[in-house]
Amino acid sequence: MARLADRPLAIDGDLSDWGVRPPVVLDKDSADTVARAVPEIADSSADLWAAWDGQALYFAVHVRDDAIVEDSTDVWRDDEIELAIDGANDGLPAGSDDHQITVNADGRKTDFGTLPVPQVMAAARPVAGGWDVEVMIPASFLQGGMPVAGKRMGFSLGLHDDDDGDDWDSYLIWEGDNNASGSGWFGLLRLSSAPLPP
Repeated sequence: MARLADRPLAIDGDLSDWGVRPPVVLDKDSADTVARAVPEIADSSADLWAAWDGQALYFAVHVRDDAIVEDSTDVWRDDEIELAIDGANDGLPAGSDDHQITVNADGRKTDFGTLPVPQVMAAARPVAGGWDVEVMIPASFLQGGMPVAGKRMGFSLGLHDDDDGDDWDSYLIWEGDNNASGSGWFGLLRLSSAPLPP
Protein backbone atom coordinates (compact mmCIF):
# COMPACT_ATOMS: atom_id res chain seq x y z
CA MET A 1 0.00 0.00 0.00
CA ALA A 2 1.24 3.48 -0.87
CA ARG A 3 0.27 6.22 1.57
CA LEU A 4 -0.65 9.74 0.44
CA ALA A 5 2.36 12.07 0.66
CA ASP A 6 0.82 15.02 2.51
CA ARG A 7 4.20 16.70 2.86
CA PRO A 8 7.28 17.10 0.63
CA LEU A 9 9.61 14.11 0.54
CA ALA A 10 13.22 15.06 -0.12
CA ILE A 11 14.93 12.55 -2.40
CA ASP A 12 18.23 12.44 -0.53
CA GLY A 13 18.54 8.90 0.83
CA ASP A 14 17.50 9.98 4.34
CA LEU A 15 14.42 7.92 5.30
CA SER A 16 13.62 9.84 8.50
CA ASP A 17 10.82 11.86 6.86
CA TRP A 18 8.76 8.73 6.06
CA GLY A 19 7.31 8.21 9.54
CA VAL A 20 7.11 4.86 11.30
CA ARG A 21 4.97 2.07 9.85
CA PRO A 22 5.40 -1.58 8.89
CA PRO A 23 7.31 -2.13 5.64
CA VAL A 24 6.98 -4.62 2.84
CA VAL A 25 9.76 -7.09 3.66
CA LEU A 26 11.83 -8.86 1.02
CA ASP A 27 14.06 -11.65 2.29
CA LYS A 28 14.75 -15.33 1.69
CA ASP A 29 11.44 -16.27 3.37
CA SER A 30 9.10 -13.72 1.74
CA ALA A 31 10.53 -13.88 -1.80
CA ASP A 32 8.71 -15.82 -4.53
CA THR A 33 12.08 -16.29 -6.23
CA VAL A 34 15.50 -16.90 -4.67
CA ALA A 35 18.25 -17.41 -7.25
CA ARG A 36 21.84 -18.77 -7.05
CA ALA A 37 22.18 -18.63 -3.26
CA VAL A 38 19.94 -18.31 -0.22
CA PRO A 39 21.22 -15.20 1.57
CA GLU A 40 21.04 -14.60 5.29
CA ILE A 41 18.93 -11.62 6.40
CA ALA A 42 21.98 -9.47 7.23
CA ASP A 43 23.59 -10.32 3.89
CA SER A 44 20.69 -9.43 1.59
CA SER A 45 17.19 -8.30 2.51
CA ALA A 46 15.14 -5.14 2.20
CA ASP A 47 12.31 -3.13 3.73
CA LEU A 48 10.19 -1.01 1.38
CA TRP A 49 7.73 1.83 1.89
CA ALA A 50 5.70 3.58 -0.84
CA ALA A 51 3.90 6.90 -1.13
CA TRP A 52 2.20 8.96 -3.81
CA ASP A 53 0.82 12.38 -4.64
CA GLY A 54 -0.96 13.78 -7.68
CA GLN A 55 2.23 13.86 -9.72
CA ALA A 56 4.43 10.93 -8.75
CA LEU A 57 5.16 7.69 -6.90
CA TYR A 58 7.78 7.64 -4.14
CA PHE A 59 9.69 4.71 -2.71
CA ALA A 60 11.99 4.31 0.29
CA VAL A 61 14.06 1.15 0.67
CA HIS A 62 16.38 0.08 3.45
CA VAL A 63 18.73 -2.66 2.26
CA ARG A 64 20.54 -4.89 4.74
CA ASP A 65 23.88 -5.75 3.14
CA ASP A 66 27.09 -6.80 4.87
CA ALA A 67 29.33 -6.04 1.87
CA ILE A 68 28.45 -3.23 -0.55
CA VAL A 69 30.02 -3.85 -3.96
CA GLU A 70 29.82 -1.62 -7.06
CA ASP A 71 32.48 -2.66 -9.57
CA SER A 72 30.62 -3.70 -12.73
CA THR A 73 29.41 -1.86 -15.81
CA ASP A 74 26.20 -3.92 -15.86
CA VAL A 75 24.04 -2.66 -13.01
CA TRP A 76 22.50 -6.07 -12.29
CA ARG A 77 25.90 -7.59 -11.46
CA ASP A 78 26.28 -5.34 -8.40
CA ASP A 79 24.20 -4.42 -5.32
CA GLU A 80 20.95 -3.12 -6.76
CA ILE A 81 17.22 -2.81 -6.12
CA GLU A 82 14.53 -3.19 -8.78
CA LEU A 83 11.14 -1.47 -8.68
CA ALA A 84 9.02 -3.35 -11.22
CA ILE A 85 5.83 -1.48 -12.12
CA ASP A 86 2.91 -2.35 -14.38
CA GLY A 87 1.30 1.09 -14.44
CA ALA A 88 -1.90 -0.03 -16.18
CA ASN A 89 -2.16 -3.19 -14.05
CA ASP A 90 -3.02 -5.16 -17.18
CA GLY A 91 -0.55 -8.00 -16.63
CA LEU A 92 0.84 -7.50 -20.13
CA PRO A 93 4.60 -6.94 -20.45
CA ALA A 94 6.46 -4.65 -22.85
CA GLY A 95 3.93 -1.81 -22.82
CA SER A 96 4.77 1.85 -22.38
CA ASP A 97 3.37 1.53 -18.83
CA ASP A 98 5.80 -1.26 -17.87
CA HIS A 99 9.05 -0.40 -16.11
CA GLN A 100 11.87 -1.97 -14.14
CA ILE A 101 13.51 0.94 -12.37
CA THR A 102 16.87 -0.09 -10.94
CA VAL A 103 18.93 1.83 -8.40
CA ASN A 104 22.38 0.74 -7.29
CA ALA A 105 24.05 1.41 -3.97
CA ASP A 106 26.22 4.02 -5.72
CA GLY A 107 23.15 5.87 -7.04
CA ARG A 108 23.16 4.65 -10.65
CA LYS A 109 19.62 4.41 -12.04
CA THR A 110 18.20 2.82 -15.17
CA ASP A 111 15.05 1.38 -16.69
CA PHE A 112 15.43 -2.33 -17.53
CA GLY A 113 19.11 -2.16 -16.60
CA THR A 114 20.29 -0.17 -19.61
CA LEU A 115 17.93 2.72 -20.44
CA PRO A 116 18.73 6.16 -18.98
CA VAL A 117 15.98 7.68 -16.85
CA PRO A 118 16.68 11.38 -16.31
CA GLN A 119 13.02 11.85 -15.32
CA VAL A 120 13.44 9.61 -12.28
CA MET A 121 15.06 11.05 -9.15
CA ALA A 122 17.02 8.68 -6.91
CA ALA A 123 19.49 8.97 -4.06
CA ALA A 124 21.34 6.20 -2.23
CA ARG A 125 23.63 6.35 0.76
CA PRO A 126 25.45 3.85 2.98
CA VAL A 127 24.14 3.34 6.51
CA ALA A 128 25.08 0.99 9.33
CA GLY A 129 24.50 -2.55 8.15
CA GLY A 130 23.62 -1.66 4.56
CA TRP A 131 22.32 1.18 2.44
CA ASP A 132 19.20 3.33 1.99
CA VAL A 133 17.62 4.61 -1.19
CA GLU A 134 14.78 6.99 -2.09
CA VAL A 135 13.16 7.18 -5.53
CA MET A 136 10.65 9.53 -7.16
CA ILE A 137 9.00 8.36 -10.40
CA PRO A 138 6.81 10.91 -12.23
CA ALA A 139 3.38 9.61 -13.16
CA SER A 140 3.87 10.96 -16.68
CA PHE A 141 6.87 8.65 -17.06
CA LEU A 142 4.90 5.61 -15.90
CA GLN A 143 2.21 6.22 -18.54
CA GLY A 144 -0.38 4.34 -16.52
CA GLY A 145 -2.69 7.27 -15.81
CA MET A 146 -2.49 9.89 -13.10
CA PRO A 147 -2.34 8.76 -9.46
CA VAL A 148 -5.66 8.81 -7.58
CA ALA A 149 -6.75 7.17 -4.36
CA GLY A 150 -7.85 3.60 -4.99
CA LYS A 151 -5.74 3.14 -8.11
CA ARG A 152 -3.94 -0.20 -8.37
CA MET A 153 -0.72 -0.96 -10.20
CA GLY A 154 1.17 -4.20 -10.66
CA PHE A 155 4.31 -4.16 -8.55
CA SER A 156 7.28 -6.25 -7.50
CA LEU A 157 10.57 -5.60 -5.73
CA GLY A 158 13.87 -7.20 -6.64
CA LEU A 159 17.25 -7.24 -4.91
CA HIS A 160 20.59 -8.26 -6.40
CA ASP A 161 23.50 -8.80 -3.99
CA ASP A 162 27.16 -8.97 -4.94
CA ASP A 163 29.56 -9.83 -2.12
CA ASP A 164 32.87 -10.43 -3.89
CA GLY A 165 32.90 -8.58 -7.21
CA ASP A 166 32.51 -9.91 -10.75
CA ASP A 167 28.84 -10.99 -10.73
CA TRP A 168 25.82 -11.14 -8.43
CA ASP A 169 25.68 -13.83 -5.76
CA SER A 170 21.97 -13.86 -4.92
CA TYR A 171 18.76 -12.45 -6.39
CA LEU A 172 15.45 -12.06 -4.57
CA ILE A 173 12.13 -11.26 -6.26
CA TRP A 174 9.16 -10.40 -4.05
CA GLU A 175 6.34 -11.45 -6.43
CA GLY A 176 6.81 -13.65 -9.50
CA ASP A 177 10.01 -14.82 -11.13
CA ASN A 178 10.88 -12.07 -13.63
CA ASN A 179 10.86 -8.33 -12.91
CA ALA A 180 11.62 -7.43 -16.53
CA SER A 181 8.79 -9.23 -18.36
CA GLY A 182 6.75 -11.10 -15.75
CA SER A 183 4.10 -8.51 -14.92
CA GLY A 184 1.36 -11.14 -15.03
CA TRP A 185 2.70 -12.46 -11.70
CA PHE A 186 3.35 -9.15 -9.96
CA GLY A 187 1.71 -8.23 -6.69
CA LEU A 188 -0.37 -5.07 -6.26
CA LEU A 189 0.52 -1.54 -5.23
CA ARG A 190 -2.65 0.22 -4.05
CA LEU A 191 -2.76 4.00 -3.66
CA SER A 192 -4.40 4.77 -0.31
CA SER A 193 -5.99 8.03 0.82
CA ALA A 194 -4.41 7.52 4.26
CA PRO A 195 -1.58 10.04 4.79
CA LEU A 196 1.97 9.19 5.76
CA PRO A 197 2.32 8.82 9.53
CA PRO A 198 4.21 11.53 11.42
